[in-house]
Amino acid sequence: MMHVLIVSDDTKIRTAIAETVDSANVAVEYADSGESAKLTLDGAPFPLILVEEKIAGTSPADLCSLIRATTGGAESRLIAIATSRRTPGHTLHAAGFDDIIDRPIVAEQIARQINLSLRTAHTGDTLRRRWEQIEAANSLAFYLARSNSMERQVLHALQAVTNLHPDARAAIWLRGEDGSIDLVHAVGLSSGYPSTAKSIYGTMTAAQWSALARQPQYIIDAADIDHSKRDLAAAEQFSTSLDIALLASSGVLGILALYFTESLILPDDELTLLETIATTTAMAIVAGRAAGIDQRLPMETDGTYTEIFEHLPDPVFLHDVDGHFILSNPAMLKLSGYPASELEKHTIFELFSSDDADLIGDQVSYLHHLATSDEPTFSVIGPLPLDLLRSDQRSVHTDLYLRSLRLPHLGNDVYFQGIVRDVTENERVRQELNANQKIVRIMAVAPDLDTAMVQVWDVLTTQLGYPRGGIWTVSQDGSEMIARAATGGISQSALSIDRGIIGRVARERGAVLVRDVSIDPDYEVSDPDTVSEICVPIVHDDRIIGVIDVESGADHPLDDRDLSFLSSLATQLAGLIERAELHEHLERQASTDLVTGLANRQIFQQHLDDAVATTIHDKVSTLMIGVDNFKVINELYGHLVADDVLRQIAKTVLARVTDSQLLARYTSDTFTILLPGINRDHAVTIAENLRIGIAMQLFTAAEQVEQVTVSIGAATYPDDAATAQELLQASDHAMYLAKRAGKNQTFQSNKAFATLAPHHGRITDLLRQAPKETLSMLVRAMDQRLPERKGHSERVTRYAMAIARALNLPDAELPRLRLAAYIHDIGMATLPDSLLRKPGRLSHEEREQLRNVPLEARDLLAQLDISDSTRLAVVHQRENWDGTGHPDKLRGQQIPIGARIIAVADAIDAMTSARAHREPMTIEEALEQVRNQSGTQFDPDVAHAAQVLTSIVKPVVLPVTPPHADNDLHAQVTHEMEPTSVSADD
Repeated sequence: MMHVLIVSDDTKIRTAIAETVDSANVAVEYADSGESAKLTLDGAPFPLILVEEKIAGTSPADLCSLIRATTGGAESRLIAIATSRRTPGHTLHAAGFDDIIDRPIVAEQIARQINLSLRTAHTGDTLRRRWEQIEAANSLAFYLARSNSMERQVLHALQAVTNLHPDARAAIWLRGEDGSIDLVHAVGLSSGYPSTAKSIYGTMTAAQWSALARQPQYIIDAADIDHSKRDLAAAEQFSTSLDIALLASSGVLGILALYFTESLILPDDELTLLETIATTTAMAIVAGRAAGIDQRLPMETDGTYTEIFEHLPDPVFLHDVDGHFILSNPAMLKLSGYPASELEKHTIFELFSSDDADLIGDQVSYLHHLATSDEPTFSVIGPLPLDLLRSDQRSVHTDLYLRSLRLPHLGNDVYFQGIVRDVTENERVRQELNANQKIVRIMAVAPDLDTAMVQVWDVLTTQLGYPRGGIWTVSQDGSEMIARAATGGISQSALSIDRGIIGRVARERGAVLVRDVSIDPDYEVSDPDTVSEICVPIVHDDRIIGVIDVESGADHPLDDRDLSFLSSLATQLAGLIERAELHEHLERQASTDLVTGLANRQIFQQHLDDAVATTIHDKVSTLMIGVDNFKVINELYGHLVADDVLRQIAKTVLARVTDSQLLARYTSDTFTILLPGINRDHAVTIAENLRIGIAMQLFTAAEQVEQVTVSIGAATYPDDAATAQELLQASDHAMYLAKRAGKNQTFQSNKAFATLAPHHGRITDLLRQAPKETLSMLVRAMDQRLPERKGHSERVTRYAMAIARALNLPDAELPRLRLAAYIHDIGMATLPDSLLRKPGRLSHEEREQLRNVPLEARDLLAQLDISDSTRLAVVHQRENWDGTGHPDKLRGQQIPIGARIIAVADAIDAMTSARAHREPMTIEEALEQVRNQSGTQFDPDVAHAAQVLTSIVKPVVLPVTPPHADNDLHAQVTHEMEPTSVSADD
């Protein structure tokens, strides 16, 4: 049953298509939206899906993506129903559709398109089904050949049947010499089946047995079941039954009975195959019964084997020890190309190449030795992959099976039965299917046309064995053919269109199959072994755009089948070239800002990611350039004039950037520049030159002269950001701060945050707009404003997490603690550089400002959607175990566990990091200090758990020349935190 899904909200379309595909073998389902189609396709696969181009505002590309993302639509054939005649076909192909039905809808067109799709969808299933049939028949023949046990023979037969039809239930009944009948074995049937069925088969008359021998009894519908079988059908719940006689030369041995739950119409070839299975099983049972007496076949075996040979679908023959043919079935005669009278004049060894004949001789000798030993053994050998030579000298790829046996009516000599499986056609079909599948995938994912052509040609050579040739395209002026992919001695990069078979096909646009190149006047020798050549044109929009050329030698003569396959491939390549040209056009549109012609935001982001990821440049900087008061220009002059001003600014900036730098339009009034290899100071210099250059230039707006200024934010990786995204956000925030500070300025990212420190409101604005990014940049800014703090937040976070795990803190709390430890100094972001870097002692007011840092942290974190445990851990990290800390003098277990852990981690990092007035302590010395304050400043349990840091903490030296000792804020913070004995800032 073929399942088709129609996705359309137009009832006329649905009705017209449904009437066209109405068939007993086609099931149609409907969906009126993309979402309902997704629900349907998540439940079952549909080989064919017809989709209205646009449904409820959903674009064709979105519909295709939605369908392809489902289980049932991933491998489907998609056909678009164009909304109007004006719909460009290439647009729908580019969106992902395999084919198109135009509007207005014509029934004949629908029928033609859908029937083509149905045949395409059925091809894979048909080939797989045929392969299963061949496997079942041959596997049964050779299993039966190995077994003399009737019980095993019956089991093998039933297994072959159920392999073909997994949903079938089956049984084999055998007649006794007295006319009685008994069940030998059943599969999938109930315990009551033997008695119920025996009442039917055991009472069959001679006339009924005779009728069954002539033709199987096939009942398709439950309503047609004979009265005698109705009880059996009800008990076993089947609608279709099939009884096949087990025929032997002596008569009917029994019945192969099959039952199917659903009404089922079996194709003729499957009925024939099931009859062959029944006959083969009967012959094996006859041989097995005889072999039970001695290891020889009975006198009537001659007739038995003749029947087997006549019925088996594969070529079968019998020969003596010298290889002379004794019997050959029609299939063998057809395969070899010899009539029976001629084949008998040859030996088995003459039908194969000399190497293969030697192999056959060795196997025959081995089988003969086993059969004539003191304890005779009759065995089967195979498959042997051999090339059979037909009477017309054509080579056929085959698998050969050999079996030893004795035929008493021919004497006591050992004979050999052979079964040949022609794998040429099956292998060719398989190779073509695999090749086509790979080529389709290449066309879907190849990054460009040249890569696709090289990969397609590689498939043709590796999968289909085409030794020489290539794919050629016509040059822009139409005078040459350019080799895009070529192998096998074809080395020309270009060929005149007036030369050779390739040029002829390009000029005449007709495919050619040259079976003998020696008599073709246009053939140009590329390899002296070439015998045949195929050349097919690639045509697009009624113009020749290329050719596919294949040459081959005598060992692989090209034929009509190759011509058909390559012609189909040429059609696919034409579509690929069409899509590649469209993709190139769309890519240019997608990567360019339509107003300024600069790279757009998406392309800039890709280049930025690449620049940050590469190891070539130590530094990467970005500038964010915001046009000041652009909204006023828009309101005064309108969008068209404002766009013209943007183009003038873009031209001014573009004249000042180098080839290695990238200028892009980022938002409506913002530009951005990527500066690979540029450090922080150089980036600020470039930004200032740009800002001044724009400020000094006059721009024309609606015949008015305007002065335009810009605010610029600069940021550098890795100084100001850890990732490409953070880098972009850092320069964006710096630009925002430059605007807030009065416009027409350049702010460097971390310095910008230093200037913000006195302006609590601006920091909270940023936190509200981009909390995660602002937090990260505030922390990085804090760690870089003082050289001795570099990496401090990351280290405290690492130490805190190690202590938490040693304390077996619940997993749910670990992410909250990690964030709290990372931002634990967030309150210090409100301190200006004048305080952070002040030489000498602090004033009383400044000391009070330091004491209020936890309160500043509480106000800042109130702007964020974070957990209470994270917020409280930051605010109360300076509380002491004995109640002498800040800001709320909490004691003992009143202090949040996160705050207690951060306090120890912070103190240990401070003590193991160098200060201007001292060298760093060792971790052992720092842990000793913590133990000394256990129970007063620190939680005793946390202090004990900190021992886990012994193998983690390494002393941290100053990264740059230390500042003056009087400028050590950390020492002063320690003083301000009295009576604390050990401080995170000491």
